[in-house]
Amino acid sequence: MAGTRVLLALNNGALSVYNLKRQVTEFQTEMGHFETVFGVEYCRSNKDLLASCSYDGTVRIWDSNDMKLVQVNDTNFNSVQAK
Repeated sequence: MAGTRVLLALNNGALSVYNLKRQVTEFQTEMGHFETVFGVEYCRSNKDLLASCSYDGTVRIWDSNDMKLVQVNDTNFNSVQAK
């Protein structure tokens, strides 16, 4: 069944992958962002990476295999929130 997984942005700044067919959370990140997450997308050239962006001014890159944070890109030029 195609499209059985949903990528969710949670209100605590974490990301989660939910399997609709099995009705279970497959994995979830630690808290990441400090504000509302408004976008999440897999990398087209490397499906092991996904990016999330937030009103906290950061774009965070995650390893989708273990949902560990790989990189933080601060669009607010080194804001305190990104540290």
